Amino acid sequence: MPHLRSAFAFLLLAAPVSAGTVTRVVPIVLDVTTDKAHYTTELTLTNDTFSPVSISALYTPSLGTRTGGGAIQETLGPGEQKRITDVLSWLRTKGLPLPPAAAESSQGGTLKLDFTGLDAYSAHVWALARTGSDTRAPQPEGRAGTAYIAPLVSVGATLQWVEILVSNENDRSNLGIANFSDQPVTFDVTIHDYSGRHDPAGGLTFSIRKGAQLPAWGWMQIDSAELMDLNGIRAGSATIKVTSGPQALYAYGVINDRVTNDGSILPPLHSPQVNPNGLVPAVETSGFVTELTLRDLGSANPASQNSAVSLMYREALSPALGAGGNILMRSPQYDHVIVDALEAFRGGGMSIGPKAAADYGGALWIYPLWGGWGQARTLTPSPGGGRFGVFTPFVGQADAASDRAAVYGLVSDDLNRSNVAVMNVGDVLPARQNGPITLRLQVHDGASGGAAKGAPVDVTLEYMGWKQFNGILRDVGVTEGWVEVIRLSGSASWFAYGVVNDGAYPGQRTGDGAYIPMAK
Repeated sequence: MPHLRSAFAFLLLAAPVSAGTVTRVVPIVLDVTTDKAHYTTELTLTNDTFSPVSISALYTPSLGTRTGGGAIQETLGPGEQKRITDVLSWLRTKGLPLPPAAAESSQGGTLKLDFTGLDAYSAHVWALARTGSDTRAPQPEGRAGTAYIAPLVSVGATLQWVEILVSNENDRSNLGIANFSDQPVTFDVTIHDYSGRHDPAGGLTFSIRKGAQLPAWGWMQIDSAELMDLNGIRAGSATIKVTSGPQALYAYGVINDRVTNDGSILPPLHSPQVNPNGLVPAVETSGFVTELTLRDLGSANPASQNSAVSLMYREALSPALGAGGNILMRSPQYDHVIVDALEAFRGGGMSIGPKAAADYGGALWIYPLWGGWGQARTLTPSPGGGRFGVFTPFVGQADAASDRAAVYGLVSDDLNRSNVAVMNVGDVLPARQNGPITLRLQVHDGASGGAAKGAPVDVTLEYMGWKQFNGILRDVGVTEGWVEVIRLSGSASWFAYGVVNDGAYPGQRTGDGAYIPMAK
């Protein structure tokens, strides 16, 4: 089978092309100093095409004095990936009159990116932001933060829904909202409480902000004190609904550890009326554990007193000790539970080897029933207290790939390492299992025009099969790049994702992970 980039190049030569523009928006880039940390944003830009791409970057400030906004220009060569370690410093060097960081300690806003090139289209021009802070004693030396892609401007919508926000002894939650348009917008923010309280009509809903407004390309954050704690909410979902103006809001949640300040991004969902199902990875090793949060919205099923989440786990790392299994888990009505995933599976009767007897990992299928919901985070404890971790959204059929996808924004240097994992999604519903499939992974060097580096790696996966490749860039001597994945055989759909970890090798620095979804 010819390499995809070569085949694509032939198609470009054989057909007339014209310049196109892809618009993505980074919902927040910032430079903020608090009494706890100094937060900055790193930006990685990728051009996985055979032509140069020009980028017009419009910065709209939303913090502090809100001065210094404007547009700058950048260019990416064919197959180039460029990492900008501090976005606001970069904007200053490009000529924007932002106040110096020493003069104004809280600056930030949206960054609209227009990618223009002969063969620019959304699956091949990419932007990834990583916002974080350097750690302070007693935490290990390193960096903690979170990653988020710059979504297409078209994903802005009338309704956004964010699950499950929590406020407890370990974590706090914030809500970010951005206006993906050049017109002002008015909206309401409400939160549904999953703290075990309810009224005769059902669960409790609180109005957090009614008639809130954002200017063109504006951004705001609602902190945990207002979002959760003011009304005694320990867990809840946020709904953001446009009441006037363009249908162009984008919202997301951030769960922050109270000790390390590490954040996990919760991307928006489309509607609170729909309970999609899909797959996530789940692991249990000497350094990492997957935490599962389940909530109950109040049962719509008259035969049940509360909702539930159906869970099916297939062990991939140590199947000889137990292949996994199926269980149904519930939380108290109008409430939530947070559990160690694999320990809960053992307690529910799944076949999984004893804790600490081996490393465990595999695919977890989550199917919400009757108003239930479940989500997963993979966490590692810090020797200085608290935890570092990453949220992994579950992948349904609509999110999966069939032929080709890529994981962009990977880095491997003295401070970072990158892993890539693949998963056979099949048809999601167990009654319609597809598989096996064979996938090919190829590393590309973003510092050498996107050239393929190292031999391709092939892997065959049964339905719900999962495989992670650690240090995949380091093994072929690539510092900045991406991994392209193509399906060689089989008909099932599949998913790929990356994790950039703090520390060149396991055990170094914080180990904090940043989740990177694939582009297809």
